[in-house]
Amino acid sequence: MIEGIYLPGVLAAGIASYIFGSLWYYVLSYSWMKAVGISEEDIQMGPSTYVVTFLCEMIMAFVLAGILVYSGSINVTSGLTAALVIWGGFVLTGLIVNHKFQRASWMLTLIDSGHWLGVLIVQGVVYALIAG
Repeated sequence: MIEGIYLPGVLAAGIASYIFGSLWYYVLSYSWMKAVGISEEDIQMGPSTYVVTFLCEMIMAFVLAGILVYSGSINVTSGLTAALVIWGGFVLTGLIVNHKFQRASWMLTLIDSGHWLGVLIVQGVVYALIAG
């Protein structure tokens, strides 16, 4: 534990959200490629992309766990609430701003923001179930 954060819960939340994201973009891969304007040949990613993605999701899970610990309430309801507030207040708004300046489609914003909503919900619920 680091200042009240249950590290096995963080690890489980990070892994679960990584799996969720993999499934999300697998199911929506063609819609996402169309929204981005790329072809299958354009999306060949090296292993470092997946490693960095996993590390970032672990950091996100750690920070979300810290927010839950700081709030004094670690249960499924607080996990869902924190996920929704973080998503709506920071992730969704940040994506909208970035995508509009990039002239990206609303479909891309919908796909990407749905992914991050799912990631945060999975992290909040998994962490709460394991650490709460």
